[in-house]
Amino acid sequence: MVLDACRDNVFTRGWRSAQRGLAVMQAARGALIAFSTAPGDVALDGSGRNGVYTKYLLQYITRRGLPMEELFKLVRTGVWEETKGKQIPWENSSLLGDFYVAGK
Repeated sequence: MVLDACRDNVFTRGWRSAQRGLAVMQAARGALIAFSTAPGDVALDGSGRNGVYTKYLLQYITRRGLPMEELFKLVRTGVWEETKGKQIPWENSSLLGDFYVAGK
């Protein structure tokens, strides 16, 4: 599961606590949940058609022979570098073997 959301609740009322980010979720056994940013943080929109995270996800997701963990490391590095460290993607994983999105 991939979540690319700003994680910021724009509907928060002034009298409620201003909590940023989504609640922490754990991946089910054998699964991976990828987030566009770290827990408690918000994702940046970027300046192109897609957000920064989606831009790098689309760049690498069709690369054959790339294990899922390596795919998300490349995405994380691209986002972190482009945002100058302001956004760092995050994953929760309990994968038990190699998984290739585009095939081996």
